[in-house]
Amino acid sequence: MTALRQHAPLAFLLLIAAASFGWILQLGFTDTDALADVAAARVDGFGGIWGELTSPLTDGLAGKNANFWRPTTMLQFAFLRGLFGWSAWGWQAWDLGLHLGCVVMVYAIVRTQNEAGALLAASVFAFHPLSIEVVPAVARSIDSLMCLLVLLSVWMGGKGRWKWALFWGTLALGAKETALAGLPMVVVWMWALGHRAAAKRLATGFVAVTLAYLAMRHHVLNGIGGYYETETLQVRRVRQAVQLGPWELIAPGWSGVLGGIPVS
Repeated sequence: MTALRQHAPLAFLLLIAAASFGWILQLGFTDTDALADVAAARVDGFGGIWGELTSPLTDGLAGKNANFWRPTTMLQFAFLRGLFGWSAWGWQAWDLGLHLGCVVMVYAIVRTQNEAGALLAASVFAFHPLSIEVVPAVARSIDSLMCLLVLLSVWMGGKGRWKWALFWGTLALGAKETALAGLPMVVVWMWALGHRAAAKRLATGFVAVTLAYLAMRHHVLNGIGGYYETETLQVRRVRQAVQLGPWELIAPGWSGVLGGIPVS
């Protein structure tokens, strides 16, 4: 009974968040790449999973302008196709569930260090303006999935359970490449909490997993992949990303010119 009272504010927050995004269940497949991503789950049931794991995302559908290898995401799409078929409400409900799962994990992680601030942190995450660009768009469930898996890795890392942290971190990397930015945070978190021996093992594991991921990605994609066939890593692009990144976080979706660089 005491536990129920302790977590009642979180349950109330989840109820409000679910109600706030309830309208998305009436949407179809939104976002420009949603249909291609959904169609990427070429299996009509739960069979043929191995083919999904060894195929590029949107292979043969979006062409080489979306040449990625994301096995965890492919498994998610195959599962949803098998469960919901082409019923968009099921995909939207899954995306909302992922978002609420992230809210719970933010609450749980912060609560281990600051019980009073846990609800505030979870509320900020639940209703952050950027969530409106992610939750209603079926294709961007990739981001919610990756975020949830990284948070699970952080949660396990905080408990000193490096093998579980490695497991969830590996799945996160398979969901989207940007998980690479979150994996070092798990190691730092473990180290800061005093789990230093486990943090060293986790760091070694993440290095091994990342190298294996890059090797498999290169094999499946016949190269490093990316959005465009002619895309190359250039210092100029890195400089522009550093300039535009903070601005996009402050005013997402704004179009204009910043330092001579078009923003859109």
